Amino acid sequence: MAQLRSRLEAAEELADSVTEQESLLGLDPYDNATMLAALKADLDPLGKLWDTAAEWLAHSKTWYEGPLATVNAEEAERTAGDLLMLMTKLCRVLEKAGPERQYPARAAKRLLEQVQECLDERIELMMLICTPGIFPRHWEAMQAATDLPLSSTGTDATVADMAGLGLHKFVTVIEDICVSAQKEAALVKVMEKMESEWGPVVFETKAHRSNGKILAGIDEVQTMLDDQIVKVTAMGASPFAKPFADRVGPWGVRLDRLQQIVDQWLKCQAKWLYLEPIFSSDEIGKQIPTEAAAFDTMDTTWRKIMDVVQAAPKAVDAPNVENLLEDLDESNRQLDIVEKGLNDFLDTKKMAFPRFFFLSNDELLEILSEGKDPLRVQPFMKKCFEAVQKVEFTERVTMKTIVSVE
Repeated sequence: MAQLRSRLEAAEELADSVTEQESLLGLDPYDNATMLAALKADLDPLGKLWDTAAEWLAHSKTWYEGPLATVNAEEAERTAGDLLMLMTKLCRVLEKAGPERQYPARAAKRLLEQVQECLDERIELMMLICTPGIFPRHWEAMQAATDLPLSSTGTDATVADMAGLGLHKFVTVIEDICVSAQKEAALVKVMEKMESEWGPVVFETKAHRSNGKILAGIDEVQTMLDDQIVKVTAMGASPFAKPFADRVGPWGVRLDRLQQIVDQWLKCQAKWLYLEPIFSSDEIGKQIPTEAAAFDTMDTTWRKIMDVVQAAPKAVDAPNVENLLEDLDESNRQLDIVEKGLNDFLDTKKMAFPRFFFLSNDELLEILSEGKDPLRVQPFMKKCFEAVQKVEFTERVTMKTIVSVE
């Protein structure tokens, strides 16, 4: 066919050249194009036949003689379906051509039968057994169901081997086993994808005042946790995950612990950010020394935790950090005690000077921390005393109240 096509192309080029020369010589052109077109139309069905035959032989060899795990059954089904439609059309064309095309027509019919046989008997079997998810235990189950020596075929078994044993006759028998294997393999892929997704995810930190550090962003970690905890929970409830329970279970435990760490961490950070500027004031520390000492202890723990995460920022490794969750739990417990003690202290100040009830806790804390500098207290005068706009100080350090009604 390649030789015929090459000769036909050369004839077409020669015909074009002859036509051009005839035109230059003023001769009536000979109708070479019609003859060549007829030859080309006559050759085309034969070319398609042998091209299709070559394609079929190449594909079928790969499908039937390649290791099961390397065969793409879905692609084989699509390709075989396309070849079947093409061969059906070719059979009709060649049969209409009459006796002179009886041998190509016979070849086309035989090829059509082979493709049809593949679709009828092989594709369904390939769809079931051509998957990396089938392990020796699945072959043993199929052997028990079919009474065929399947477990002796080895890892290099082919579709031809299985058909030779007659496995294609037991498609309905092995269907449940193979479908279970495929679903198990799908769950394994989900597990592998979840594990790989955590590779680039890290806890980002940023500097805070007084040489401290805080978490900079947690959105990506939280989004992945929300998504994967739901997936792992669903996988744990699936009967197809039982063979991989030793992998799914620990992964779920790891994600749960990571979620607890994140929750406690954010809670601790929010309280630390609130209390750290308060206890950085010596005035407050002197007035509530017990709470100040407790905060200092917690502050030391917090800074150690942030140093650890900065040295090993991978989020998925956080559950492996020794006592990380326990330290955060204890820090939150200490902060609750500190916060309660601070609120009790503020309540005593409000009871001693009821006008402090007009102020928020943050404003009262600022007054207490800046008590030595009256000018820093100035902005809160209007809230404590009605119609008092400001207080002026004379050189003798005596106060003169300027009252104005707003």
